[in-house]
Amino acid sequence: MFDVNSIIQSSDLRQMAEKAGTEIDNHGRGKCPLHGGDNDNAFSIFHKDGRDYWKCFTADCGSGDVITFVQKWQGLNFKDACA
Repeated sequence: MFDVNSIIQSSDLRQMAEKAGTEIDNHGRGKCPLHGGDNDNAFSIFHKDGRDYWKCFTADCGSGDVITFVQKWQGLNFKDACA
């Protein structure tokens, strides 16, 4: 069993997004690494309720936390993304 809260708290969503191929500016914005768009403001990372979340504003990529980001980026199921 995975401790989802610990995974989310110990993971760096910004670092994951940059590893996926985008640069995030000081406002938490960048090109979406999931659909490979060219809009510098399409992808946002924001902090809410003690957690970091992401959202794509220009495509059907969705939004979520670091686990959902890894799921979509790597094409993994929940369990494998947590691992």
